[in-house]
Amino acid sequence: MRGLIMDKLTLLDMFKHGTATWSAVSSFVVVLFWCVGCWLSFLAIVNYKNAADGKNGIAKPIIQTVIAALMVAISRFIPILSETLNNKAAEFSPQSLLSDIPTTDPMGLGLAFTSVLLFVQMLGTIALFRGFMMLWEATNKGAGSGLIGKSWTHIIGGVLAVNIQLTIATVASTFYPGIDLSFLGF
Repeated sequence: MRGLIMDKLTLLDMFKHGTATWSAVSSFVVVLFWCVGCWLSFLAIVNYKNAADGKNGIAKPIIQTVIAALMVAISRFIPILSETLNNKAAEFSPQSLLSDIPTTDPMGLGLAFTSVLLFVQMLGTIALFRGFMMLWEATNKGAGSGLIGKSWTHIIGGVLAVNIQLTIATVASTFYPGIDLSFLGF
């Protein structure tokens, strides 16, 4: 009878075990940045041809080329953003990024907190991707569509979320000087 009773999965357990998932999703989105950036550069080249044929202006493919180049470059920029927090320049591995957060508590709250921070970083990576895609869409719809402001909001918010430890430390030191940030690994 005891073998049939299963342990209940708590929210703390889910966060502790979610670390690998958040890291895998972040790594996937970084690779997706590169692939989509390459595809968008191909589309920009097609738009250069359309500009030469007089179907559209030259500004659109130039802006699209810059966006595509940024998306290819961001695939290496995101790992650099993350790795500068720990002063290391190895390959992108989000699961080891927050390893300096103390995890010696018996309840596992440190591991859960690390998982939450990695979840925020994953959302930041997705927000960066969405911001660049919205910026690309703005080149197709025009500046009056309202997508430019929304895309920059996603991009800036994504950068802050990818650098969540530094963002928390900056806000805390600005508004609460002298606060103990040892739980963040600072």
